[in-house]
Amino acid sequence: MVGKTFSHYRILSKIGAGGMGEVYRARDEQLGREVAVKVLPAAFARDPERVARLKREAQVLASLNHPNIAAIYGLEETPEGLFLVLELVPGQTLAERVARPPAGAGSATLQTRESGSALQLEEVLTIAKQVAEGLEAAHEKGIIHRDLKPGNLKLTPEEKVKILDFGLAKAMAEEGSASGISDSPTLATPATREGVLLGTAAYMSPEQARLKSVDRRADIWAFGCVVYEMLAGKQAFEGDTASDALAAVLRGEPDWKALPAETPAKIRRLLARCFEKDPRRRLREIGDARLEIEEAIASPEAREPAAPPATAPKARPLARLAWAFSGLLVGAAITAAVWYALKPRTPSAPHVSLSFLIPPVKAFDQTAQNIALSHDGTEVAFVIGSGKDAQVYVRRLGEFGAKPVPGTEGASNPFFSPDGQWLGFTANGKLEKVAISGGRPQDLCDVQSFSGGAWAPDGTIFFSGMASPSGRPGLPIGGTQGFFRLSASGGVPQQVSKAEKGELGHYQPAVLPGGRAMLFTISKGFSVEQASIAVLSLETGTWKTLVENATAPHFVQPGILVFARQGILWAAPFDLSQLKVSGAPTPVLEGVMASTSFGTEQFSLSDDGELAFIAGASVEPERQIGLVFEHRVTH
Repeated sequence: MVGKTFSHYRILSKIGAGGMGEVYRARDEQLGREVAVKVLPAAFARDPERVARLKREAQVLASLNHPNIAAIYGLEETPEGLFLVLELVPGQTLAERVARPPAGAGSATLQTRESGSALQLEEVLTIAKQVAEGLEAAHEKGIIHRDLKPGNLKLTPEEKVKILDFGLAKAMAEEGSASGISDSPTLATPATREGVLLGTAAYMSPEQARLKSVDRRADIWAFGCVVYEMLAGKQAFEGDTASDALAAVLRGEPDWKALPAETPAKIRRLLARCFEKDPRRRLREIGDARLEIEEAIASPEAREPAAPPATAPKARPLARLAWAFSGLLVGAAITAAVWYALKPRTPSAPHVSLSFLIPPVKAFDQTAQNIALSHDGTEVAFVIGSGKDAQVYVRRLGEFGAKPVPGTEGASNPFFSPDGQWLGFTANGKLEKVAISGGRPQDLCDVQSFSGGAWAPDGTIFFSGMASPSGRPGLPIGGTQGFFRLSASGGVPQQVSKAEKGELGHYQPAVLPGGRAMLFTISKGFSVEQASIAVLSLETGTWKTLVENATAPHFVQPGILVFARQGILWAAPFDLSQLKVSGAPTPVLEGVMASTSFGTEQFSLSDDGELAFIAGASVEPERQIGLVFEHRVTH
């Protein structure tokens, strides 16, 4: 190509190549200026419909006149082929800048965790602001880029950002595959119709990846990817192949820990809003992003530190990442981390939540506990179905899909051992345990009317059951519900507590650190309004009430009591040494599935405040149920 002349453009040198053609430096012999010529694949010239569509798109793009958008000068048809004439922008692409930062970067440079690339914070904000301004100008005219990525952003020697190939993806189609993930196929025919894959995989919005119609919010997702990459020095959604990258977009989450500690909280929240998988919850206008960035640039003294995060009582949803289960996807419900509820400071690190859909079930036992989170917050166990059709599944954070636990057919009420290696549950009138790694379940004892189990660090299992004359759990007429203790290796249970006069029973045990005491729920009637939370001394066998009109107590380190009231989670300061609530409770999360009759709340917490819950107020037959696993990234 070099040395040839097309129309009145003489090719001088090759600049690069990508999924939509080769780019050359050329000289416009008529106007005496240098331009960029993009030679399109031969298939375009042979397809009249594509040529016509490309002409229409070029005419629309020619109407854009913005300093941050590279201009399009013309579309040329010659016997040799079809090519676009574009503004020649000097400098390097943002992809090159991120990979090879300029020399002389000082101590203020943001160092990334893995790739070793670096950009100064002020430079990141300045570049991001210009990109947002260019997108905003185009969006106001109804033009969407659809393939925004660092390789399509040019930085001039004067540090002016130019967005390249604006909107061209709409009118272009790639035939064949690309060799690299950063130049993965861009497909469109036409671009806005459902069923068409369009964009570069690592920067593609979930709706693009799902072959849905797209709007300006696809650019907002890609904008978040670009800003994240400038800060972290690596892609937000990585993969060795285009398919892997698409899977990360649909099911993965950015590595928030890769963001430098100096990253302002305002920018972290902005990224979280850009990465909403449901476009309805995503940032709606790129102009809003521009305003956030301008505020961060104008008031560096106001940039919040990155730690420790906290939130106001009714938490605002941040990042939600939809995970696939059995091939089905759902958006996350509103989520919040209880750790942050007691401090009214502005959050700096985004919550990251994963949601996945349980397949349709014939029944769902709201009287049983159907979800459990491991003590370290890395695994979530949940029950699908009820009765003989029930099965316990375990999903590990960072892995795709959930796996059924062999031997848990007909099981309910799962709970983890402290080391996460074992799972306790009830089935066929017995309390059993099974190794997560596999193996046959082991019977521990007979049990009826089971209402919660807790596995203490010393190997003791505490559970709620009916007290019988023999001292073993049973279901005699007139029996009362109390607590029993049992060795994790099995044996004869020993009674720990027995409901007193006016109490129907003791439920939902939660052993406190140190093993001296246990939180639990006291039921005094057949509605949750008649329930209260108490603390039982395992040394003396006495207990005292802590909170009225409350169920399902959990303790979160270093000192928070979490409990539920009809589907709303509350948190209160808790003095572990005095075993008392030391402050007013604060609501932190709505929308947790609950049973108003039995007081069962479908949520679980790790020791340090990570949350898993089943969303919704109630479940009807054949309804699909969404589980949400919220992961608190940092303290």
